[in-house]
Amino acid sequence: MLGLIPLIYPIAKLTTRYLRVEQVISSDHHPVAVYVAVQARVLQEDGKVIADVPILDVQDYAPELIYSAGPITIQSELELDQAKHGIILLDPRHIQDKTNRGVTKVSSEIVPRPSGF
Repeated sequence: MLGLIPLIYPIAKLTTRYLRVEQVISSDHHPVAVYVAVQARVLQEDGKVIADVPILDVQDYAPELIYSAGPITIQSELELDQAKHGIILLDPRHIQDKTNRGVTKVSSEIVPRPSGF
């Protein structure tokens, strides 16, 4: 019986725990791709993202969320200590292009009506 303990403990230690990340996304550009350390979710319209993030026992483990919508890419480090009951509930994020790319200014000119028209 005591001989089984050294065999069972390493197997139980290998199980990976996960945290769930939830966030509402809205954007001026679609589709929006949300990259999590080990998964990617693509939204064709505004909505909620749910992803499972593994908890790894390494010192330099810093999972990030990467949002990509049209010309916009935003990186945000995921704070694992924000987890409550195994879930990290993030504030809603609106992805907005503030560079005015693709915006064309149109000028209008009023021309007098030609005679005989």
